[in-house]
Amino acid sequence: MAIRTKEFYKFQNRILEKLSKTKLYPNEGQYCWNLFRETYGYGNLKAKISRSRISDLTGILEVNVSRTERRLKERNIIIVSGKYKEFNLDIAKWKKVSGLIPFQKVSGLIQKGIKQAEKKGIRVDTLLTKKKETYKKGRAVMKELSYKETGKLEGKKWLKQVAWQEYNFSEKFLDKIFGMYDFMKCYNAYIAFQDAYNVRDKEAWILAKLERGPVPEE
Repeated sequence: MAIRTKEFYKFQNRILEKLSKTKLYPNEGQYCWNLFRETYGYGNLKAKISRSRISDLTGILEVNVSRTERRLKERNIIIVSGKYKEFNLDIAKWKKVSGLIPFQKVSGLIQKGIKQAEKKGIRVDTLLTKKKETYKKGRAVMKELSYKETGKLEGKKWLKQVAWQEYNFSEKFLDKIFGMYDFMKCYNAYIAFQDAYNVRDKEAWILAKLERGPVPEE
């Protein structure tokens, strides 16, 4: 039964104001605003909604809904109990992440590491990625990072991690396009891809988008 009390509207406004000030990745934003509609939009604090239903309502691939949901839980933004979802009313506990388009800079810690590496003759790229940049039979050698770790990355490194982690783009493909196009063009193509439907070959779609560029309607 819907709740329409003074306290309910207080909670509703608290969540609405916090969401409007919270930096969210595209899938997180779609998930949160859909959950807001399914809860406070219908006068409830929580909603019983399956991941497949969320996928239908938002257009997020079902395989990525659980991943998005898990990260929102890690950030203490939502609370999940089976099929029941709700926002965490203790908004002070919501965790922040860095902006969607990070500045092109390198932290002092990494700079210090680079200087030490150069003295020892160690390749700098192994420090920045913490792994050997090789491909094994077409399989990615990247590792999944937490949102806190991902938020520390910047520019193409950040976008590469997000695209690989959210949509399983191959590392080899991502290195290819980042070597051919600048950050903003790749970023805009990635955002456009998230709004696309019925994409059979995501890598071919992204490549065609990059080669074609924006069309007048966009």
